[in-house]
Order: sequence, then C-alpha cells, then structure tokens
Amino acid sequence: MSSPFLVSCLPGLLRQRLGRAASFTDLAMVREPLGQAAQWQVPPALYLDEEDLRRPVSAGEFFPLALEYQRIRGGTLDMPAPVRVEVENVHLVGGALLSRGRLRRLVARRPPLWRWGGVPELAQAALVADRQSCTFFGHWMLDECSLTEALATWLPTWPGLSVGAGSSDHQRQYLALFGQAPQRLEDAFIRRLSLVLPWGPHPLKAQALDRLRQRLRAAVGGASGGPRGVFLMRGHSGRQRLLRHEEALARALGDHGLQVVDPLGMDAAALARICASARLVVGVEGSHLTHALMALPAGATLLTLQPPFKFDNTLKAYCDLLGLRYAFTVGQACPGGFEIEIDRVRRLIDRLEP
Repeated sequence: MSSPFLVSCLPGLLRQRLGRAASFTDLAMVREPLGQAAQWQVPPALYLDEEDLRRPVSAGEFFPLALEYQRIRGGTLDMPAPVRVEVENVHLVGGALLSRGRLRRLVARRPPLWRWGGVPELAQAALVADRQSCTFFGHWMLDECSLTEALATWLPTWPGLSVGAGSSDHQRQYLALFGQAPQRLEDAFIRRLSLVLPWGPHPLKAQALDRLRQRLRAAVGGASGGPRGVFLMRGHSGRQRLLRHEEALARALGDHGLQVVDPLGMDAAALARICASARLVVGVEGSHLTHALMALPAGATLLTLQPPFKFDNTLKAYCDLLGLRYAFTVGQACPGGFEIEIDRVRRLIDRLEP
C-alpha cells in the first residue's frame, strides 16, 4: 500500500543542531522488558607482553582509549536487559526515523529536508537496523542479523525492517545462509514501529548469535577437513588502517602452518567452510574478521593485529558472547599505515595454540 505524505525533517535536524533534540524513544506507547539484567564474568584478553599495552596512543574516532583498556582487562560485565519499545505513526525518510518532530538517523548521510510523494505503508514493523549496522559490515552481521534472529521468536508476525541490508554480495549470501529476509526500505510510513534498546551484550544476544553460528556451520558442513589456522587478509578494504607488510606477514604465517585467505575473493559459504574447523584466526582488526567469528567453533581464538593509532577491541565483547578467546598484538606507526614485527606475531601464535 502506498501513502502520499508531505514530510519535513527540518525541525528535527534543527533541534539536533541546537542540542535540543529529545529522544525518539520518548514517544514510545509500549515499553516491554525482554528478559532480565544480568552479570557475566568475562576473561581478560590475551597478548604477548607489556609492550602491547604501552604502544596504543589512540582508540580512533568512537571510543576513548581508557574504554579499550577496560575491555581487555575483563572482569564483571553488567548487562542491562533489552527493552522493546513501540512508537506509532513513524515516517522513514531517506534512512531516518521521524515522528512528531523527533528524528533518529540510521544512516550517515543527512536525510532530505522534505519528502513529498507516495511511499510504502506498513501496518507494523520491527526495526533491526541502527546507525552502526548501516555503516559497518561487522555490526550488520553481529548486531542486525542477531536481532533479526531474536525477533523471529519475540515478534514472529512483525516483519523485520532494515535499512541497507543485502547491499553487498556477502550480505545477500549470509542472509540466504541464515534464512533471513528483512524488508529493505529507505522511505516508508509505519503505523506501529517496534525497536529493541539496548541490543548490547546479554545472554539473549548470545543465544541468538549461537543459533546463527550453528545454522551457518550446518549449512557449510561443519568442521571437517579445513585448516587449523587461518590468516584473513584485509588489504585496502574498509576504513584505512593499512598493514604495510601484510603480504610478507601472510607468507611467513603460511610457512607457519596457517592458510592465507582473501575474503574479497570468496563467497560467504566458502569463507565459513574454511573457518569452521580453525582453532585460530589472525587478521588486522576490522569487520572482515566477522566472517570468522560466525563460523569458528566455541573455544577457538581470534587474534587481532592492531595499529597503535586505532586500538579497537570491539570484537572482544562478541568473542565473549560466542565463547571464543580474544587476543591482540599492537604494531608501530609508519608512513601510510602501521607495521608489526613478524616474530612477535609468530611468538604469540605459538603461545595461543593448544
């Protein structure tokens, strides 16, 4: 069904610019806790020596460096219960949610100031996307796909609503392997929109991620015949943090017994099949490592190679949820990127291997 509307995002954008924007979820007509708050004891990250703790100088654009050190220390993790909220009469305008002057942006680009014309009208929908999942492949798979999985149980009659899902070959392939088909829209009018906030670390998320992992591993034949160790190349993909000697490191790790894989040259099923039997996956920190996270067996290890100017341990929380060990080592800045001593990587691998 198509509904004609004249909608303006201008008031919401102005409120955000002036710092007067109220929360979009303040409009909720329904608030429903899903589960209970929980506490987990999470293990510390693994690393080679104190040099890995001295080298980081920045965590990048999203989080303070102090938070990254907190992540790698482990300890008690407080996990608030996710809450389902329901908002009525919501416009989706160029990837932004708008209702009664409140604006919630889901994509990086600014929404149009005006929209006029017919758009699809939905009686109800469950939002599975957020700003991070619309920007980063890793958050799309680990957050959006896991929420889609959970909502299939919580709200089985509500269609999932995504913004940008399925925009790459790998995303389309994973949706097929997971058996998911959320609607993908950037403009719509939704009579009743359901959101889940927060969708962070929680036993319910761990359960959803594990169901996806088991489904993926079953689809590619489980853990038979593949390598015990994998080096996932990053190259120039994603946001730039170029490992200057990645090819030399790949050759050295290949000689060390790891299979070297370029994710850009393989489909999702082939990547999952290779990682399904591995006990160790190594790669530059980034979303491409998500290919491994969703295929590795519980108890396996993810080793991230970190630039000192972007020390980012976001993936540790997901390793904790999936029962994986998380390790890192930090390189040194050099013109055009960073470099890591090959010997340090080999020594850490030898320590991590059972």
